[in-house]
Amino acid sequence: FLSCSNDATIQRWGLPDGLRLSEFIGHTNFVYSLAVLQSSGGGGMRLASCGEDGFLRVWRETGQEVASVALPVTSAWSVAALPGGDVAVGSSDGVCRVFTPAQSGRAAPADVQAAFEAEVDNHIK
Repeated sequence: FLSCSNDATIQRWGLPDGLRLSEFIGHTNFVYSLAVLQSSGGGGMRLASCGEDGFLRVWRETGQEVASVALPVTSAWSVAALPGGDVAVGSSDGVCRVFTPAQSGRAAPADVQAAFEAEVDNHIK
């Protein structure tokens, strides 16, 4: 099973012995939510997380971070796995954003992606 904490880490635990199997380090503040993502092509478990640092992060089951997305928010409160490997993130600004690993088809139009990137840049400044 997985646990997240206010020490900015995520832990993966084995059952029934309760031994820690891996540690996920990358968030810089409280981690609020976790979601196990659909695996694609036998690549092993993937995990999404979000927290007080305003980032969505995606991990391999070993604890290796494979992607991170800065959000234009103070805090990302909740993450949920959606069909097709998509991820929904609910944030402190009252917006739910959906991200996809798809390169085409489900991806947002270029102007929407550019507006999001500008929003993130303005938030960071």
